[in-house]
Amino acid sequence: MPPGILPGLQVTPESGRLEAVDEGPLYTRGHTYRARAEARQRAYRAELGVQHGTYGHLLAKEAADEGKNFILDETFRAARQRERAGKGVTARTFENMLSSQAMCFNVFAPLASRLELATAVLRPFVPGLVGKQPSPSRPTDR
Repeated sequence: MPPGILPGLQVTPESGRLEAVDEGPLYTRGHTYRARAEARQRAYRAELGVQHGTYGHLLAKEAADEGKNFILDETFRAARQRERAGKGVTARTFENMLSSQAMCFNVFAPLASRLELATAVLRPFVPGLVGKQPSPSRPTDR
């Protein structure tokens, strides 16, 4: 059975039995977009097998410190680097599974080190994009 078919339930691989999963406390109730997004993140966090924070869509500190809100290690490292540089990255980026800032790191950090891929991905959205073109207002050595 694919994950998320029955909220709060999953098939245990060892036994093949359907068992309840602790998705954690709800923050937003109802059927709003926000409530549905939180429900999906609670289920995904449970699939990851990590503990929740105050609410089910928030990662416990240990999981946040391990970078569980990031798809790749390089995206987690990029977020930590920006945090250390004082660039506005806060605990929310690491703990809240609905953080748009974490999503941006997950999408764009891998492109920052793969310029050919970045050009191919972004060209349809940025007409005239040729490749790396340093801005005259920013230094090229970051």
